[in-house]
Amino acid sequence: MEPGSASTIMGYAGICSPNVQNNSDAYFHAKSIDESKTFLSGNGNSCSTIISSPVNTAPSITSVPNYSIPISTPFVLTLTATDAQNHSMTYTWDQMNPYTTNQTMPPATTNTSGPMFRSILYTTTPSRYFPPLDNIINNTTDTWQVLPSVARSMSFRGVVSDFTGVAGCNSEINITVSTVNAAAGAFSITSFNTTNTWNVGDSKTITWNVAGSTASPVSAANVDILFSTDGGNTFPITLASATPNDGTQSIVVPNNTTTQGRIMVRGTNHIFYDINNANITISGVPSTYTLTATPSTFNVCPQTSLVSTINVVPTGSFSSPVTLSVSGLPAGANANFSTNPVTPGSSSIVTLTGLTTSGNYTININGIGGSQSKTTPLNVTILPLPSLVNQLLPTNQAMNVSLTPTMTWSALSGSSSYNFEVAYDQDFTEMIATYNGTGTSYQINNPIFGGTTLYWRVKANNSCGTGSWSERSFTVEPCYFYNPDMLPLDIPNGATSVYSYLNIPDKGVVTDINILNLVGSYPEISALQFSMINPQNTSVLFWNLPCSKENSFNIQFDDSATGTWPCPPVTGMFYAPSNPLSILNNQSLKGTWALKVDRNITASGEISNWGIKACANNYCRLEVSHNRKDGPGSLKHAVACASQEDTITFDESINNDTIFLGDQNLFINKHLNIISELSKNIHIMSESNAATIQNSAPNVGKGLTIKGLHIHSSNTGIGAIENNGNLTLEDVVLHKWEGPATSTIVNQSGASVLLKGECKIIE
Repeated sequence: MEPGSASTIMGYAGICSPNVQNNSDAYFHAKSIDESKTFLSGNGNSCSTIISSPVNTAPSITSVPNYSIPISTPFVLTLTATDAQNHSMTYTWDQMNPYTTNQTMPPATTNTSGPMFRSILYTTTPSRYFPPLDNIINNTTDTWQVLPSVARSMSFRGVVSDFTGVAGCNSEINITVSTVNAAAGAFSITSFNTTNTWNVGDSKTITWNVAGSTASPVSAANVDILFSTDGGNTFPITLASATPNDGTQSIVVPNNTTTQGRIMVRGTNHIFYDINNANITISGVPSTYTLTATPSTFNVCPQTSLVSTINVVPTGSFSSPVTLSVSGLPAGANANFSTNPVTPGSSSIVTLTGLTTSGNYTININGIGGSQSKTTPLNVTILPLPSLVNQLLPTNQAMNVSLTPTMTWSALSGSSSYNFEVAYDQDFTEMIATYNGTGTSYQINNPIFGGTTLYWRVKANNSCGTGSWSERSFTVEPCYFYNPDMLPLDIPNGATSVYSYLNIPDKGVVTDINILNLVGSYPEISALQFSMINPQNTSVLFWNLPCSKENSFNIQFDDSATGTWPCPPVTGMFYAPSNPLSILNNQSLKGTWALKVDRNITASGEISNWGIKACANNYCRLEVSHNRKDGPGSLKHAVACASQEDTITFDESINNDTIFLGDQNLFINKHLNIISELSKNIHIMSESNAATIQNSAPNVGKGLTIKGLHIHSSNTGIGAIENNGNLTLEDVVLHKWEGPATSTIVNQSGASVLLKGECKIIE
């Protein structure tokens, strides 16, 4: 199993020529260990005496496959093992081919059988180089460790031993290494086999003789290229990993200065390798160049040209011209260099045009100088014109939205701000509010008149411009606020019940009632009972004998509220009533409402405030409360919803104001009274193609009565009123259109007009 006289305990070192060495090494060859184990497990078992029983298990070895390698090629075998007791382990690799008399000794490279490698004393290193690594590094030979130059098979046994301090165990594994492809020669590095000096960053080409190693049975499709800075003793630096085993590979000189550099090319996941024959010096001054772009980041609008300076800065002795190119251009874009190629130490101006498609792009400026390639990126964001903003809430044409609505929209990527508008009309001429900023919501804090339809729109802005409007509409809940005029209400000493009255002129069917801002004082509010009585005399006791001896209150009531009122009840918050206010639902809104206060002790107090929030269907407000051309509270809405013989009046807030109907007019076909006072100076105007007021009220009975208003002609040649029925005007001022015009009142056949008071026409 060992060449020559052998060197292990069972050999004949120094006594049997040819001698490997003069004395035996104090350890057993793997074959001797095998024979001892065979004897001990057989006949030798009967004569053994156990002197101690240490707790120990043999190491566990990971299996190793058989390998084929090119002839005359160095290789390395490695054991991987674990020990259950974590004992220290030693490793040996021994050849297991027996000696026969027809073999040359010392071993010749042409031996086709027998041992080629002597046994080596165990070490703590699991790998063994064949022949020793020193021979490969120094280009020397070892008489007793010879690589076959012919095709043959070699058997090896790896032995792993542990030691407890008293005794030890070992495990073995067998593999076969076959040398093949004698005609192809050795796998060997063919470059840098004489001393060389490299510069950091240079590109170098490593070459090697593949020696048929890509073909079966070697089957090494790839190799790893490693680098040593200590003369080949260790190879910590990877120059290329799993690169194709094609005999050539370009590498970049690493930034590791040394005078003892060596290259190893080794089959990937294989055992064969070679090392170049001479040391390589790596200089600390790299001969290379850097490629930079100034500026390198752009945020631009479509069709904007970009200009960047590309700088080529050499280091060391680098002087090769650098040829520039561009990759990663968006479709339709172009690049032009002011200078190309560029002499190291100078620069070129790159101009990018045709940038039309929005998005984020990494456009690479590439340079090739000599054998070195460099890249520097231009990070380009082409901003889009803002797209449509996604309006979130309220949803389009939503109903029953809060009287203090909040409008929200999604943030639009790339936008810098938003324009927002909300109006009473879809033409956005009757504006409620506008906003410009970065927020994505807007709330109207002053309550909108119930049942009003609002129109809102949003558009986004960025540095490239402004997007298009996104538009929606919604209608707020048909709910309205009412407060009595005669407050505060005294609660005199001695009276049993007191009442505070609230007259509501508006029509509708109640769907929900809230009691608002009930504020007052009384020596003991626990003695009070509060009831709400509607115009149909339906009563609900909504707050019954609250709390204890508290003497003031500030509270609100809503059926949908949760929780019980606190004591003292002065939070001003909503609470559930003693009895549901829904008792008042489905009855008429119009008429006199009463807050009734009963008490079971006689004392004096005060109700300083209260009110109602009423929601109603079929709502009709007969008092004009704003000058807008449409919507609840407008003159047009009052005319449309009024019933026969209803009277329409005007809130004080309309005094000295103009109700502009736009391109609409008032079409009246029922007995109505539209009443104001001329001193209030209220004007009605239109730019319709028809008269401002078209009266078709029946020409019998009272017809249409208008009092105390200014009515303007709507256009040239068109009067202020076209009368097709019975019309009474009292204290009405009619305004003719400037220039030639027909009469301000045009009476059609069968119509009649009665003028009363101070009626007049103003040219």
